[in-house]
Amino acid sequence: MAYTPYPYQPNYFGNPAPYGFQQTQPPMMQTQGQMMQTQQSPRPAIQQGLVLVQSEQEARSYPVAPGNSITFKDESGPYCYVKTMGFNQLDRPSFERYRLVKEDAPKEPQSGPQSGEQAEKALSIEYASKADVDALRADVEAVKAKLKARAAKKQREVIEDDDE
Repeated sequence: MAYTPYPYQPNYFGNPAPYGFQQTQPPMMQTQGQMMQTQQSPRPAIQQGLVLVQSEQEARSYPVAPGNSITFKDESGPYCYVKTMGFNQLDRPSFERYRLVKEDAPKEPQSGPQSGEQAEKALSIEYASKADVDALRADVEAVKAKLKARAAKKQREVIEDDDE
């Protein structure tokens, strides 16, 4: 067996050697326990689906691996939360809150075959005649003239008050 100057402590990746150096023995010398240990290395489980939580605070404190996103369903209220972690461990996770709202089915379908009368109403378009437009224009001009006269009258009153 190779000499290890440090006590046996697995590092971050589950490797017992310090600083990531692999200590291996020839396959003939490995025991059955060592073979089983190397074959069943623990891997973190990736969460999929909904994670049930009791509160928003519990969802905020739930750990998320870098580059992953987890959806939470609040059991105490009509909310869903999505917590997403960037690929860099220094990034702050983003947290989004959604309110669940029940939508009732529409009473009458919006799309679908229409009866002949309904189709006629939808296609009937009324255009204004030239006489209607001219009458409207005359009304607008009359209102403008009244406003100008009123503004001129007020301006004369202000000037007369200043003269006194």
